Amino acid sequence: GGWTLSDPFHGFTEKANRDTFVASMKKFLKTWKFYDGVDIDWEFPGGGGPNGNLGDPIKDGPAYVALMQELRAMLDGLEAETGRKYELTSAI
Repeated sequence: GGWTLSDPFHGFTEKANRDTFVASMKKFLKTWKFYDGVDIDWEFPGGGGPNGNLGDPIKDGPAYVALMQELRAMLDGLEAETGRKYELTSAI
């Protein structure tokens, strides 16, 4: 994410893209056990970022909320599976 790498986040208006991302984060955390969570840095949900062609002021907000809920549910399940605590943080 961040100022220059937030373009892919705009694809999260599609549930299939969020599902792929959440599954990849779960695999990542299970592989690299020294990480303790996920930090989302989606700059400019809704548009107005460096790529003026991206962003949907109507769909990006609900997509962000859905992404965070889906990540938290995945992390909660991973906590139950591993006995570890996982953080979910965000900057927008």
